[in-house]
Amino acid sequence: MNVFSTLTKGPFEITIDNFIDATHKEKPYFQVDSKGKGKHYAICPECGNPVQIINLFGQEYEEQITKKRNTHARHTAKDIQGLPQYNQLKYLSCPLHKNNSFSCRKIRKDEIYNSNLLSLIKNNLYKIMRDIREITGINFSKDYLKKIITTYINSRHYSYIHTNKFNIPYSILFTSGSLDLFGRYILSDNYMSKEIERLVNNSSNFEVRIIEDQKNQKKIAKKSSKYFHLILKFSHHNIKENTLLLSILEYKDNVDNAITLGDTKINMKPFIYN
Repeated sequence: MNVFSTLTKGPFEITIDNFIDATHKEKPYFQVDSKGKGKHYAICPECGNPVQIINLFGQEYEEQITKKRNTHARHTAKDIQGLPQYNQLKYLSCPLHKNNSFSCRKIRKDEIYNSNLLSLIKNNLYKIMRDIREITGINFSKDYLKKIITTYINSRHYSYIHTNKFNIPYSILFTSGSLDLFGRYILSDNYMSKEIERLVNNSSNFEVRIIEDQKNQKKIAKKSSKYFHLILKFSHHNIKENTLLLSILEYKDNVDNAITLGDTKINMKPFIYN
């Protein structure tokens, strides 16, 4: 998992600064084991069990089973002094104890969790819209995104086991249909903007154009009189790398004949809503 909580605060995304600011590197979050090695601990924001922060300050630690070297948290499966007692039942039902691919179509049977997730989505509608714009680098309109999220809710896609409180925007983007790009504005201060512009400009029918009378905003426009569709889709959820694949495609009449203009990997991060 890539989030943590403390006894009184959280959740937070796992970063060095967030961990230091939240825990001050004091007990019970920093402890020395029987071999004299420093260990970093916190609490799972979902089930309340102790977790260990792996590779917080580097990649010197290598897990024996997964061989992962990236910074992350994993349940300790045992009691940690000063933290809540480990609860096996809560661990087994924790949405964060096992990552599931967005391709998994298994429905979560915990209706209380599903209901809480639905309420979280409804209560954070505009924040989720903002975060979808951040992920894509495209300034989709409020009405367009509201329609997509409404379809997501009506389809109960939030009840799939791959969705949790921290990956809602990605779940929406993956389970929704492709996104229409023609006429959209590109966010100027977004890390994805240059990549989107590069992919769109691979087309012989579309281009990213500077609109001078609108404060030099960049807009996806046609440069051909031919009638073409330009779409964006998300696919290929890689659990190990924690990435999604963003692709931009164009087609004339039939989507079966769509041409991929290019792909780029999206590194997933947690989005925290209250």
